[in-house]
Amino acid sequence: MASHGGSISLPPRNDTFLKVFLKHQLMPNPKPPLESLSVAGQTAVITGGNAGIGLECGRLLLSLRLSHLILAVRSIEKGETAALSLRKAYPKAKIDVWLLDMNSYESIRAFAKKCATLPHLDIAILSAGIMNLAFEVNSSTGHEETFQVNYLSTALLALLLLPALKNTTQPSTPGRLTLVASGAALIAEFSERNATPLIPSFDKAEGWNASIAKKRYDTTKGLVLMLVYKLSTITKAEDTVINVVDPTFTPGTGFFRNLPFLMRLFAWPVATLLGTSVNKAAWTYIYAAIARGTESHGSFLSDWEINPFHAFMYTEEGKRFMDRLWIETLKELDFPEVRDVLESLRE
Repeated sequence: MASHGGSISLPPRNDTFLKVFLKHQLMPNPKPPLESLSVAGQTAVITGGNAGIGLECGRLLLSLRLSHLILAVRSIEKGETAALSLRKAYPKAKIDVWLLDMNSYESIRAFAKKCATLPHLDIAILSAGIMNLAFEVNSSTGHEETFQVNYLSTALLALLLLPALKNTTQPSTPGRLTLVASGAALIAEFSERNATPLIPSFDKAEGWNASIAKKRYDTTKGLVLMLVYKLSTITKAEDTVINVVDPTFTPGTGFFRNLPFLMRLFAWPVATLLGTSVNKAAWTYIYAAIARGTESHGSFLSDWEINPFHAFMYTEEGKRFMDRLWIETLKELDFPEVRDVLESLRE
């Protein structure tokens, strides 16, 4: 059992989300000097790496001399198109495009199995995420799609990548697993907190509308914070540093292009005034995945700092919620490979 540190050791934040949001967007801390970092000889996986922040993060890693980049994408065709410009710019690097459908447990299991064949995997950045305005059900699992992709599938992939990320050839150099959340995680209401069991409560279609869809997105990102905390308690930082990053409000990505036209039109002035550039957001990924050390294990990184988790996570009710969620998550993901990972972590 890993020792508790990181964000959970900080006191809950007392200021309002709006105050934090405006500070991060209008008066952010200065970006640390990261351009001199080197990941020469390393291999990195980026999910959602064919567009937006994920693609820019891949480009930045290559600029830091990454040797092998794997773009994990749902469409090989789109992934290859994205990889083409990277290969032209960085001809000495190995750039692969691997299939990964976050709506499919079988695809995730196959992808993790393929990662296990790599000579080494040093960095994994799980940036794939969605927000559906319409209620969509995953046909293979029966779960609401935003909950499926942002939480359940991310949990499965994170667990299955842990063995590959553990650096056995250089034990003093831990692997790096960075998940992507959002500042919106801090305003999650967790209205499902009293449901028994919990997971089915995230699949209800009654009364679904755009407001509920946004709340579901916030909640799933809050669940990602809980996932990172739980993973950090069962994983030693010396084996794999696990953290989660908030890239801050970043227009100009595929995520925002999926919003209806009127919603994008309404958001345009806000995005113009407050938005973070895709390049700067990608540097926050780099910061979390490379620049920070073992002290960031189990941490929520935002505005270039370790920040507290959602206030709910510090309460007794929140701790019970997290325990129940973790138990149900492992039951949902009860695959032989997951059982093997959990058993290896107990050793």
